[in-house]
Amino acid sequence: MLGDITRVPFQELYDVLSLRSPDELAEIAKQLNALPPGIDANRRNTAFFKAWGHLDARSALASAVNLSTTEGRTAAIQSVIDTADAAVMPSLAQTINQLAPEALPPDRRRGLLGSAATKWSEIDPAAAVKFLESTTAGEGKVFADWHTMGRNWAAVDPQAALAWAEEHDRGDTFSFATNGVVGGWWQKDPRAAEAYVLSQSTLEAQQLAPALASVMFNSDPQYAMDWVRQLTDADARRAATGVIVMQLGWSDPKQAADWASTLPAADRRSAVETAIGQWSRSDPQAAADWVNGASESVRDAAVEAYSTNTAARDPIAALSWASTIADTAARDKSVERIFTEWVKRSPDDAKRWVQDSQLSGDQKKHLLALPPSG
Repeated sequence: MLGDITRVPFQELYDVLSLRSPDELAEIAKQLNALPPGIDANRRNTAFFKAWGHLDARSALASAVNLSTTEGRTAAIQSVIDTADAAVMPSLAQTINQLAPEALPPDRRRGLLGSAATKWSEIDPAAAVKFLESTTAGEGKVFADWHTMGRNWAAVDPQAALAWAEEHDRGDTFSFATNGVVGGWWQKDPRAAEAYVLSQSTLEAQQLAPALASVMFNSDPQYAMDWVRQLTDADARRAATGVIVMQLGWSDPKQAADWASTLPAADRRSAVETAIGQWSRSDPQAAADWVNGASESVRDAAVEAYSTNTAARDPIAALSWASTIADTAARDKSVERIFTEWVKRSPDDAKRWVQDSQLSGDQKKHLLALPPSG
């Protein structure tokens, strides 16, 4: 079993381990620990401790912390956290926090405590937050942990979670905890959460509106698309719209581009650039076909985004596209940007293209005199 442990389905491995005594499982852990260190050993440890952690998290953690390498120890502890029940997280978190300083580097300890506290917050978010803030891990900027813990807390007690988040995020550039709280709050009381975001100052609204739009989109895409249109702060609206375009583009890039093209002029350009930029990386031919059929009001933005994202793999095609931009200033800027990137990678080819192109003599002279980008 040790030889093939990474290929054994989780349920099958769990069933096998459930028939073994704690002492036998500890002996298996010792055998795994005796394997030559490396990726293969870490994979076996991960598979074993995931199954054992689901079966008996405390015993699994007691063995995991004694593994001989930092990598193996970290992977095993994380595996236990991943599969253990949330109810046992307070005990696991305390054990990890009390490990000797030499047992885990500070960044590994911080990450593991954050994972444990985040899972703990599924059943008692206030206690999980208090615990993590009391540890040295609480001093680190583990943004994803604070975001998830805030979301879990707001689903239970929005006002308490909001009071904590507003204090926790004070001075931070990005309000990760507050973003999480607003998302969890919206699941519990949508209108109250929306009103809170709309009541914020410009800077806070620019940070919170995209986060809320993302949560909305996951629950009700059409509602999210309608909601972002009515945001009065232009920067917040554009940021939230960009999030919607990106999320829609992952599942339906054409719909994302179509929707972006229907937005008011103030938001349309950035939304179209986002949609086409994303689409041109996943399916360049389909994106090119859409750009070819785009209306005059969106074509320049679409071409600029498409040429920018095509430049690295096909600079000649990118320059050909950029040369069709109707706005003279935007066209010259795009051609210049693509050329200076290309000339840095392949100066002879880039300069030859300029010399053979249909550009005017002044344009050629200008481009050839430019230094490579970067």
